[in-house]
Amino acid sequence: MNIYFSYKRNMILWITLFAILCRASADEISYPMLQLQEDIGQSKNYWLKLVQQVEAANQLRFSPIIQDIQYDVIQVLKEAFPNKTTKVDCFGSRVVGVGNENSDLDMFVNIEYPVQTAVQQLYTTVDVLHKRANQTWKIVNTFVYTRVPIICLTHIQSKIKVDINFSKGAAPARDLLVSYMFDLQPIGRYMVHYLRDRARSLLLNFQLRSHLHTLMVIYFLQISQLLPPVKNLQQNLVPDMGPAITKFNNLSHVELGIQRVDVNPRTIQDALQQYFNFYQSFNYDKYTISPYYGIWITRSELINLLPRGYTLLAIEWMKPVLLQDIIYLNDNNADRISLEHLKQFLSI
Repeated sequence: MNIYFSYKRNMILWITLFAILCRASADEISYPMLQLQEDIGQSKNYWLKLVQQVEAANQLRFSPIIQDIQYDVIQVLKEAFPNKTTKVDCFGSRVVGVGNENSDLDMFVNIEYPVQTAVQQLYTTVDVLHKRANQTWKIVNTFVYTRVPIICLTHIQSKIKVDINFSKGAAPARDLLVSYMFDLQPIGRYMVHYLRDRARSLLLNFQLRSHLHTLMVIYFLQISQLLPPVKNLQQNLVPDMGPAITKFNNLSHVELGIQRVDVNPRTIQDALQQYFNFYQSFNYDKYTISPYYGIWITRSELINLLPRGYTLLAIEWMKPVLLQDIIYLNDNNADRISLEHLKQFLSI
């Protein structure tokens, strides 16, 4: 049974994944999965590997070491900025549940009523780190003359690499929304793990980063009517970061009228096959990948639909692939992707 997609809006014929799938178990699968590497082998072996990856990522996601590292960062900030209220928000693949033991832990530092610039905050924090006996932290690098000032550290106890960001941004809110989406539809996490490993095996992991797979999977599941558009989750909410809305209504899949897909080898294979078919035939010149709207939407329509306060720059709009961010709606997350790399990745 196939799923057919039409490029005309409101003309999507969805033949549900559920019918394909809820009837198969791991023991019934004997054919090969889509191959990541030559040594993956048959589906049972690959299934076990994928399950182990997702389970390990979930353990990292809820590991108490994250709270321990947050606490240690806050202690440094209290010394660096006495009499100031500080907050540390975590984000990145570890928090979303698509990371591994080698993944960095990314943090945003929020300092109440700062009198220093982000760069000055970085230098003040580095001074405190140098004064300490370095029993907790090892400074790896600092990036000052970049768009976002960052301190790269190693947390000595856990050996986890930590990137501390001193510019206010929406990344923690974005990842909270992504985590919510994948909690609604857990098959999404399995798909991202597969796609990330495939990119690594093809040496395309630098060009096709995890967050790109994440947004493309979410959009595919929205078009498949398995996830809600972000826009629908933000009804009656107002902008809280410039023109952006960072919050969302945390509705259950029952409240949204969405059926949760059973996760097993057959559902994973069918979902991935449909994902590759979908993006192989996607008209990138005409259409936008928009998890915010979650529907078929052309580039020209996107410009007209942007909420007040947003302007889509022509240089972003003219890129080969237009992948709209789910928080900053005028950001193109695919601005560095070439169609050649994407076609190479999607060739199966």
